[in-house]
Amino acid sequence: MAAAALAVIILLINIDEQPRKTALLQPKPFLTVLKDRNVLAPTIVFASCTFVSGAINAFLPLQTLTWGYHNSGLYFFVSAATIVAVRFVGGGLSDSCGRRAVIVPCLIITALGTAFLSLVRAPAGLVLCAFFYGAGFGLLYPTLNATVVERALPENRSTALGIFSTSVDGGQFLGPVIMGAIGQYFGFGLLFITASLAPLGGLLVYLLSLPSGKTSPVCPGGRETKP
Repeated sequence: MAAAALAVIILLINIDEQPRKTALLQPKPFLTVLKDRNVLAPTIVFASCTFVSGAINAFLPLQTLTWGYHNSGLYFFVSAATIVAVRFVGGGLSDSCGRRAVIVPCLIITALGTAFLSLVRAPAGLVLCAFFYGAGFGLLYPTLNATVVERALPENRSTALGIFSTSVDGGQFLGPVIMGAIGQYFGFGLLFITASLAPLGGLLVYLLSLPSGKTSPVCPGGRETKP
């Protein structure tokens, strides 16, 4: 009986305290969170990469048919395998070297892997492009996601992550629509070259919108970087 009474008292105390805690952290309106550059900038940056992904998914199989190759699935297999591998092996790399030290090269690698698709005419080239794209894309998502989590206010994190997640579907939707118009008039080569500019645009947005803040941990080589 004494134990039951004690449990009831503890429960009542917790129920009484909970409203006080939540009252201290009132989430901001959706539009306020959306306009926060710490949320909007990473969303735009990753959307620039899923924009490329949407274009590749839609038009790479058609491009490979023009040079007589019918197994474009090789590209998607290598790309997916690379994404999984780099996230297992290097998913925490930005915790050691800083967010910027991972995001900047990954955006460049993603752009290169996309641009090279305009030159590919053999399965070996597909594999190489898939590896570059998968390596860049694979590390970008966890790093940008961590950027949103650490920069968003605690009471707004759910909203911030919800906004960030729209970068996946938003980019996948816009990529085929916009790149399809370019491919129709100028061909697949210019299509992929143009698509490769999207991650470079994302890089520009990142550098201009998210200036270096607090000092990040030191890299293995002893050099300090900024997030």
